[in-house]
Amino acid sequence: MLNRLMILSVSLLLVFQTGLKAQVDLGPVQELILKEKFQEASKMLDGFIGEKPKNLDRVYFYLGQIAYLQEDFAGAKKFFETGLETKSKSPLNLAGMGMIKMKDQLYTDAYEFLEKAVSFAKGKDPEAAYAVADAYLEGGPQEIGEAKKILYQRRQSDEEDPRTYIKLGEYYKKQGVPELAIEELEKAIQKKADYVPAYVGLAELYYNRGKETRSGADFQTGYKYANKAIELNPDFGPAYRIRAELYLISQFPDKFERGKKDMEKYLSLQNNDEQAKVRYAQFLFLTEDYDNSLKAIGELESAGATNNVLRRLKGMALAEKGQLGPAQAALDDYFSKMDEKYRISQDYEVYGDILRMQGNLEKADEYYVEAMKRSDDRDGLFGEIADDYKGSAKSVEDEVKAIKAEANTFQGQAQTFYGEYQKIASMEAPTEEDAAKAADFRAKMDEAVAAGKAKLAEADAKSAEAKPFYLNEAHYRQKALEMADPVTLTHYRNLATSLYKAGKLDEADNAYQECNKLKADYWYPYKMRLRIAYAKENEDKETNSWYAKPVAEDIIKAFDGQHEGMKKSDLNSLLVAYEVLVNYNFNPTGEDGNYHCEDAQPWIDKIYGIDPNYARIKPISDYCADQK
Repeated sequence: MLNRLMILSVSLLLVFQTGLKAQVDLGPVQELILKEKFQEASKMLDGFIGEKPKNLDRVYFYLGQIAYLQEDFAGAKKFFETGLETKSKSPLNLAGMGMIKMKDQLYTDAYEFLEKAVSFAKGKDPEAAYAVADAYLEGGPQEIGEAKKILYQRRQSDEEDPRTYIKLGEYYKKQGVPELAIEELEKAIQKKADYVPAYVGLAELYYNRGKETRSGADFQTGYKYANKAIELNPDFGPAYRIRAELYLISQFPDKFERGKKDMEKYLSLQNNDEQAKVRYAQFLFLTEDYDNSLKAIGELESAGATNNVLRRLKGMALAEKGQLGPAQAALDDYFSKMDEKYRISQDYEVYGDILRMQGNLEKADEYYVEAMKRSDDRDGLFGEIADDYKGSAKSVEDEVKAIKAEANTFQGQAQTFYGEYQKIASMEAPTEEDAAKAADFRAKMDEAVAAGKAKLAEADAKSAEAKPFYLNEAHYRQKALEMADPVTLTHYRNLATSLYKAGKLDEADNAYQECNKLKADYWYPYKMRLRIAYAKENEDKETNSWYAKPVAEDIIKAFDGQHEGMKKSDLNSLLVAYEVLVNYNFNPTGEDGNYHCEDAQPWIDKIYGIDPNYARIKPISDYCADQK
């Protein structure tokens, strides 16, 4: 019996020792991921799988992390799940699954995974703490706050680890406070002066801020940090990549060439890693070199690349080139491969642009709404599109002004020639030579008049080109207003102005009225409504409709008796309002002899109480005075 027990024990020990492999060192893998050498890291990890090491679950976690960084979220999920099959209490893979659930906005499930990850890690695994923090940073405001708690705990347990400050920088970047993100990365450098990722992170923060500010100081500071990273580690590829991107916001005349040179260095250091090639294609896109960007994309496709980022980039580059059909097909391919919940705002914005350029505004608007949902931007995109149309209309108007200026030049020449002609024509006894000169001046005058008329006709034709732009502007001003929360005075004013310029006078008047519902003492809408009323009266002279009367009544309701201290232009508009009611009450039907001095007199008195010399009502005032 004893021998049997000993034999069994030895057998079990041999089985245990046979299945128990040493842990593999994953430090080099982490370094490769930091350097964005994803293919090399994946190859190394794939090699570890066959060895079945004790930390096999961590191997799968890093494979999932690499997939996640390349937006292959489905692939990342499979790796995390496999890691949990290998070790059900793997903190890293539980954190990975929590990140996937955060990305899917399944917050209850995410919390469950992440709480387990924290529980099983027992505060002993820094990598697990960072993985959990990364997962929370993928969530909403409440979840992002949880990331901060974990990172503060991590800092308390080891305040010398620069990675904690890097992650806190990510937290503040998510919060939209780049200044505090910069402070955290500067702390990382204070803790470890040669920590290259911190310098690269700072360079990237200044690049992102510089894109908005276009500040030379932001470029210079970011450039300094990128150079320091390269000085510390000339083989750290991401430092060259971010310096290349920084060149794009610089004032160097050869900035694209400098950037391209750095990106080529980046490619070389990455050993032509597929993701690095994608980054290169993206850089070419940012430089607006769409042909070479598409060429780089084509080479990647020929090599069998199946990257969703690449599919998106192809559609966007084709759209920028105006190849709308192929661009739409490329984005359709991307949409078919990328799960809807993982698509970003820009995907829908570009697809909307394609549909809009094809004239399908209604369908385009649906995509724009989806874009805004993903960017937490209620109406900004519609406002930006409206601004683009306004800019296009203004360009046309500027051309019209230039053409009219030429017409004025010809008119000036015609007047000059006419003056010379008149001098000779007024002579008592002009000579034959004088008569010839007069005929020449007359011919030149006629020629200049004809040229001037031709230019005015050209200006009218060109002016008509602005109307479609204003119509589209009005469409998107209306969409912005519908999406806005809250609706502001600016929304209605922008809408009203675009409608007015598009010739939609009734709609413009309604929008200006909405302005005054929000702010009754805002003068501009009243003035524009008067202008609209007079335009309609000029178009409708036969009916004597008195379009200006309700506008005048609204003005008087808002400002009657408040003329003291009023601006001159506003005071003039108030006087015009009184004048409208003088004219209406004096002769409401527009028929000769149908005059009502008694009804008109109160409004005459209002005007003279402000300006005794107001000339335009003098004929009516004098008539009524004679009737007394």
